[in-house]
Amino acid sequence: MSLDDLAQVAIALFGIGALFMQYSDLPVLRKWAPWVGFAGQPAWIYSAYMSGKWGMLAVTVGYTIGWLRGGLRNMRISEK
Repeated sequence: MSLDDLAQVAIALFGIGALFMQYSDLPVLRKWAPWVGFAGQPAWIYSAYMSGKWGMLAVTVGYTIGWLRGGLRNMRISEK
């Protein structure tokens, strides 16, 4: 399996996992959903960079920031 194939598998697993966790009825899954999405971002960044898709790379940076903000927000909410 090539690095490109591995990146595609990671994109699918982390992306779908985060999506299902985000809309779960279980609060603990919703709490961790942004971190699962964030964990998949290196694969997105690698894939966008290697394919020369600069628009996709810009969107990926935006999603990375969004997942990080969501994860940090959920941590603060759970501390209260």
